[in-house]
Amino acid sequence: MNLPRTSALIFTLLLGAFASAETLTGTVTNKTIDKPAAGDEVVLIKLGNGMEEAARTKADAKGNFKFTYDDQGPHLIRAIHGGVTYHRMAPPGTTSVDVEVFDVAKKLEGISVTADVMRFQVENGQLEVVRLFAVNNESKPPKTQMNDHNFEFYLPEGAKIAQSMAKTANGNPLNSAPVPQGEKNRYAFIFPLRPGETQFQVQYTLPYSGSASIDPKAVYGMQHFVVMIPKTMQFEPGQGAHFESMNDPQQTDATVQVASLTKPGDPLSFKISGTGVMSASTAPEGSTNGGAMGGAQTSGQQSGPGGGLGPPIDAPDPLQKYRHSPRQAEAKWNTKSQCVPALLPPFPGPLQPLRYKRSECQPYPQ
Repeated sequence: MNLPRTSALIFTLLLGAFASAETLTGTVTNKTIDKPAAGDEVVLIKLGNGMEEAARTKADAKGNFKFTYDDQGPHLIRAIHGGVTYHRMAPPGTTSVDVEVFDVAKKLEGISVTADVMRFQVENGQLEVVRLFAVNNESKPPKTQMNDHNFEFYLPEGAKIAQSMAKTANGNPLNSAPVPQGEKNRYAFIFPLRPGETQFQVQYTLPYSGSASIDPKAVYGMQHFVVMIPKTMQFEPGQGAHFESMNDPQQTDATVQVASLTKPGDPLSFKISGTGVMSASTAPEGSTNGGAMGGAQTSGQQSGPGGGLGPPIDAPDPLQKYRHSPRQAEAKWNTKSQCVPALLPPFPGPLQPLRYKRSECQPYPQ
């Protein structure tokens, strides 16, 4: 055995291993108090065919952390603060990542519903529904709201949930199952409302015999409640409900009805009848097949709250035209010539999650 040659080979291999190792540093900051989040747990997650924990550490007294790893692929940094997770992507070549976390409270002021969008179609003798909520957390100082019934809503009698998801601002869709509450047909997402926007989406089916009366029974006030049906179907507002018809030039085979600046308990019931499906429009240039909510990686039935984080997606801003003050909202939505963003199904199937693309309408003045 040639020991010098063997030693040289081992040294060469070790040198190559060290040369290929990557170092990632970062800082975790508690933005509620603008101080380092000392002691917070930080996890390095390898992304590929799913998610794999690669390493785990804790932020030091200055909020700093450090990982060394050999894999050259994309990673995700997860910081855990107050039992809530916060994430930042680390694409290949990234050397530093800063993560912002927030203190947690059970109930906060400054949380509002920007939009509640319901999309209907009829296929195979069933009424197929996709409902999306956009919830905004503008608490001051910024905190995360989390409790056992964090966001509540009603589903119609006989609704059969097929899929449900949640998505944070600039985040990725997660499977998140709504939990039945004590009151019949009332559900809650047990999912944190972090500062910024959180979206919830529920897909379900209803028995259908040619017409259906729907009462969303809004738990919260909303800037906009939106109903979208194929033009081959008919829409009739319920007693006391006030809707305005809008145009969507990107989805010419759809009828869009909007109620604005609603309060909890306001009448929002309506009746739909007839049959029809909405065609899928072409996604905007530069977007992916993922979508604002959903994608192939999150399809399938989930059995409980929470779920896995899917691979990163790059989708257009889903609610660009909805973000404004109530006074601006009233002026904008009372203008007959305005229109709403297109709603696109990102992948085929009888129940297609909502996807938004930017409308060709002129931008609203901000």
